[in-house]
Amino acid sequence: MSGFDPVPASRPLPRPKITKSVGDETPEAALENLKSELDYEILEMKRVLAIGGHVVWRSAGKRPWYVQRFELAGFIVEAVDIREGGKAIDRVNFYASLYRAKKVI
Repeated sequence: MSGFDPVPASRPLPRPKITKSVGDETPEAALENLKSELDYEILEMKRVLAIGGHVVWRSAGKRPWYVQRFELAGFIVEAVDIREGGKAIDRVNFYASLYRAKKVI
């Protein structure tokens, strides 16, 4: 998820995509959809998870920007572990954090 361009917290979640034929979308609309791809991924995770279900991820960042997108979608997000003082949180010391998001609504 870190590969997506950051989305400001003030930007609302997009409406669900409506399937269109190839070529029906304007270039402007296509760009807006592209900017919202991570939001669509989060909304799809929310759609398929049962209440109480979890999404878990590791990140190279200690406080990933996209936590706020999960919260906006109705998840409760908590840091399970954040690397501090050079202490590794995984066997190869590759990741800086581990997060869990719980679907509550």
